Amino acid sequence: MTDSPAPQSRPASEELHWGISYLREDIQDLRNQVGAVHHRIDETNRSLSEQIQDLRNQVGAVHLRIDETNRSLGEQIQDLRNQIGAVHQRIDETNRSLGEQIQDLRNQIGAVHQRIDETNRSLGEQIQDLRNQVGLVHRRIDETNKRMDAYFRWTMTTLIAITGILIAVIKL
Repeated sequence: MTDSPAPQSRPASEELHWGISYLREDIQDLRNQVGAVHHRIDETNRSLSEQIQDLRNQVGAVHLRIDETNRSLGEQIQDLRNQIGAVHQRIDETNRSLGEQIQDLRNQIGAVHQRIDETNRSLGEQIQDLRNQVGLVHRRIDETNKRMDAYFRWTMTTLIAITGILIAVIKL
């Protein structure tokens, strides 16, 4: 009679490994998306820098025409301030949106961790149940072996007794 090996929890560890790998890929995708947002902000900043440089060049030309362009220059500066204010507002909105997305991702990761914990707990219970069932099988095998041993002894004793009787009858 051989004992079957105890169930191992290897598959759960491999599943956890793959789950973590997928999470890492998802986090990397989010990092790439954040990088793309930073790239867009940098492009916007470069564009604004170019616009500001253009405005500075215009201010140089304005020095030649101060009397004619004071009002126009004031309007352009106000427009630029409005544009910069709008850029700041968009940056703030982007930061707020990214914060919400990151929090959502954290919540999703928390839910994944909870599901992993529930899966591990369920697998642990199933493994324990299997161990209990294996224990019952072993006890039944032991009981069957004991009965077979008793039956074998009874059969051997009966055969020995019959053999003895036959030998006695043959000698008579």
